Amino acid sequence: AVIDKQSRNCVVSNGKISVELGAAGRLLLGPSGTQTTVELPLRFTVERDGTALFSELYQIPASVNPGTQTGEFVKVVPRVEIPYLGGESLIIWVGFDANSG
Repeated sequence: AVIDKQSRNCVVSNGKISVELGAAGRLLLGPSGTQTTVELPLRFTVERDGTALFSELYQIPASVNPGTQTGEFVKVVPRVEIPYLGGESLIIWVGFDANSG
C-alpha cells in the first residue's frame, strides 16, 4: 500500500488549534493475494517540540477489486483540538504503523 495524498487544515480559535487530517492511497496485492478486503494500520500524529499531542491508530478497510488485485482507501480525522501556545510549529505525521499487529 502507498499513501498518495495527505492533507491538513488548521484553524486557531479560543486558545486552541483545531486540525483536520486526511490521507488517501492505494494498494496492490501480490500474485498470491486472494483477499477481497484488507485493513491498513494508519497512524496520525501531531507533534510539538518532539512531544506527541495527538497520536491515533486507525484500521482502515480497503476493498480489493479481484480483477486487478488493487484497491483504494481514504481516511479523514475530522477534529483534533490541541492547546495553542502562540507561534509554535507543529509537525504532522501520517503513515503505516508496522507495530500495530
